[in-house]
Amino acid sequence: MPTPTRPTSARRSRLCALRFDYKIYGLTLGADRRLPHLARERSASELRDVDVRFDSPDGEAPLETVTYGDAAAALQFAISRDGRRLWVDWLGAPPARSVTDATGLLAGPVLGGLLWTKEAIGLHGSVVAIENRAVALLAHRGLGKSTLAAGLAARGHAVLSDDVAAITKGTCGRWWAQPGYPRLRLEPGMITMSRAADAGPVLTGSDKRYVGLSMRASARAWRFGAEPLPLAAVYELRRLPELARPSTAPVSGAERAALLLRHVRPRVLPRDSDAAVRDFSRLGRLASAVPVRRLELPDRLTSVDAACGTLVDDALALAAA
Repeated sequence: MPTPTRPTSARRSRLCALRFDYKIYGLTLGADRRLPHLARERSASELRDVDVRFDSPDGEAPLETVTYGDAAAALQFAISRDGRRLWVDWLGAPPARSVTDATGLLAGPVLGGLLWTKEAIGLHGSVVAIENRAVALLAHRGLGKSTLAAGLAARGHAVLSDDVAAITKGTCGRWWAQPGYPRLRLEPGMITMSRAADAGPVLTGSDKRYVGLSMRASARAWRFGAEPLPLAAVYELRRLPELARPSTAPVSGAERAALLLRHVRPRVLPRDSDAAVRDFSRLGRLASAVPVRRLELPDRLTSVDAACGTLVDDALALAAA
C-alpha cells in the first residue's frame, strides 16, 4: 500500500483549491482530496455541512480531537466545536495509513458520531429498503447485520447504508433513513459465498472488505439506495441458541428507547447537559413513532434465506397493518 506523504506548502495551496463534494448520511461533505468509495455529489452548493481537510489545523481553536491507532501509526481527526470543519492528520513516523483508511473511519465512527450535532440520530446498524420503505438492522459487532443486509441485497433489496444508520426527523411525524455510500462491509468468506464484487479492504490490518453496490436504479441485485426513505421499523438482531428458525417479537414501552440507546454511535464532540437532554429526547421520539422489534436468530446463521424471508414478511405485515 502506498504511504501517504505530507504535502508541501505549495502543494497544500493547490489542494485547497480542489474541492470534491459528496452526499452522505444526509450531509453535504466537501474535501480537498478524493475520498474513495464515497458517492460524488455533482450539484453541491458552496454551503457544506462539513468541510474536510487533509492537513493539521494550524493552531485553530477551539477543537476536539479523536485519534485511532497507536503511536507508530495513527489517524487524528480534529473537529471544530460547531462540527462544520474537520482536519485529518497522520501521526507517528512514518505515516502508514492511507486515504482509504481515513475514509473508512470518517464514514464510520466520525460522521456517525457527528450526526448528533446535526440534529440527527446516528446508530450502529445497516439500513435496507423493503417496498420503498427503510428498515434499520441494529446489532453489536459480529452478530450478522451486514450479512443479513448482504442477503437482502442479493435478493434485490437496495442497501441504503452499512455500519451507520443515519435517521432524521421529517414533517408530519415521519422519520427518514438517509443514504450512506455504495458499499457493504463483509468478511472475505461471506464475499466469496455470495459471489459479490470485492471492492478492497476497509482498513489496513482489518479482515473486513468492501462489497461494491450498483448506482443504477435498474440493477436487479447489489443495488445502492441513493435516496432517503421513510423509516418503517427498527430491528435488533439477537442470537438465541435454542431457536430452530428465525422469528420476530415486538419491543414495547420504555424498553424501546433503551434498545436504541444500546446502539448509538457515540458523539465525537462533547455535550453539555442541554445537549444530552436533546439527544435522549430525540431517541425517545423515534422510539415512540417507529415500530421497534427484535429479529431473533438461531445461534448460528445457517440459513440467510430464512432470516431474510422472516424479516421481509414481518416488515410487509407491519406496512399492511
